[in-house]
Amino acid sequence: MAANGRNFFVIRGALAGRPEGQRPVIIEIAKSEGGQKAYCAVNYWKHARIVDALCNEMGITIPVAIHADHYGIKNDKDLDAAKVEIPTMFEAGITSIAIDASHQPDDKNLLASIAINPFIPKWAGSRPKSARSRAPRALHPGEALFLVRGLNSRGISPTGSP
Repeated sequence: MAANGRNFFVIRGALAGRPEGQRPVIIEIAKSEGGQKAYCAVNYWKHARIVDALCNEMGITIPVAIHADHYGIKNDKDLDAAKVEIPTMFEAGITSIAIDASHQPDDKNLLASIAINPFIPKWAGSRPKSARSRAPRALHPGEALFLVRGLNSRGISPTGSP
């Protein structure tokens, strides 16, 4: 099960609502949902701490992933900030991330994903967003192939492991 944990109550409900023995849970939040200019009263760091505290309080022992979704990198300034911010997110308890540089042309999307990879722990899950993945049309297979081949050429796979 995956749930957008936009606040304490949603996270609690998602964790409490799963039947005993159910498969792992993913609690996620997008960069646009939390933070200074967003509409939710949670950020990546607080999000991870809430999930951890609730799992301890509720005695949850099945795996619970804490996913940072749509971590937007729209320009070089965002990339520089990400190099500082992303490691601290994993220190706080985030377990996976989706880097979203899809607002940039294919080549810059690929280069941003390559540049940020050293700042994501090897054990963590990660996936890049394909260029123009938000467009109303379907992503052309060639665009996805360009991104995956470019990452693979650097020993990076969308799962976060070489």
